Amino acid sequence: MSLPVIAIIISSASAAFTLSNWLTSVATYRRGGPRLKVKAKIGPPPNVYDLYHSGKPDDWRAAWHVHVANRSSARVEVEKVEALPWAPHLPFTPFGRVLTRLIVENPALGPMTKVTWLDGEDRKKIEPFDGVRWILSEEISRVRMDTFVGRFSIMSLRVTLNNGQEVFSTTFRTNYVASKHDEVHSHISRLAEEERKTELERTGQLTFEDIFSEAGE
Repeated sequence: MSLPVIAIIISSASAAFTLSNWLTSVATYRRGGPRLKVKAKIGPPPNVYDLYHSGKPDDWRAAWHVHVANRSSARVEVEKVEALPWAPHLPFTPFGRVLTRLIVENPALGPMTKVTWLDGEDRKKIEPFDGVRWILSEEISRVRMDTFVGRFSIMSLRVTLNNGQEVFSTTFRTNYVASKHDEVHSHISRLAEEERKTELERTGQLTFEDIFSEAGE
């Protein structure tokens, strides 16, 4: 075998070995770097009776129940959580990101992307292969869209880590979120009406209108 051929074989083997080491390093980095999974569902808030007794019907809204799982060997720390509306079917495209940035930076809508922590604000640091649960409320869904646009618009939570990495939650149609808020509002309204009637019965002040309304239910 000639020397040039031997040199080519040695060079090829060296290149393959270098590539193998590089791929191993990349795999190790990806395995060790932050990898988060954010799941969310919308349901009743944890403080239904507190909301009712607060006397503020505008606050009778559903809450976001969030589970964040850290699937890596690196400890992560959450810097902030936001609720974002998305353009129809464009959340992960360059145009969708630009539109979202314009919304967040809008003086009128920007503050509405912030969330209120109902539970879990003290659990922003997530250990390796561990998870945390949060309960949040948001304001951005108060901006009701017309029937056509709302039918195709979606929204989700954006979790930003202290290293700048962004992770997005499950997405929901805007109209679905609004319907969940309406369900909670209706439920608390029924509680308020039942308590009012109970109090009137106790004090003997139940009117004929109340009696007839109960008979018609």
